[in-house]
Amino acid sequence: MNVTEVGSDEIILRRIPPPPENAIQILPDGGYRATSFRLRLRDGELGLSCSRLALTSPRALLDQLRLQGTSVDGWMVCRLLVADVRSLGLEVQHIPLTNDHGHCEIRPISPSTLDKNLTSKLAKKTRILTPEEIESVQAGDTIP
Repeated sequence: MNVTEVGSDEIILRRIPPPPENAIQILPDGGYRATSFRLRLRDGELGLSCSRLALTSPRALLDQLRLQGTSVDGWMVCRLLVADVRSLGLEVQHIPLTNDHGHCEIRPISPSTLDKNLTSKLAKKTRILTPEEIESVQAGDTIP
């Protein structure tokens, strides 16, 4: 498996499933961010699955679901800055997949784990993209 470190100046994206009440939080500026509920590891996972904006657009990230036969209605995409992830003592590793060459994972630097405290801090660093951004931002773009 080809695993490489991702640059601190990069933006990574994560899909957020349709929101129950605990999936997103409204920000003071009217925007939204993910909650720690959507950034927790599932059993057996080593890292939090994301994708590098340098290689995968937000629309392409959602289209991967369509190709698997999943409706994308209500799905969102949030962005994180790799520098913010690293500031929490986490690393971002590029682990390309056949269907997503930009796939990466946020992983704890061993022997720590992505516990509720860390996922809460990580969630505060996210911003959910607007529907317009999902449609217009291309791989390699930068977004605020």
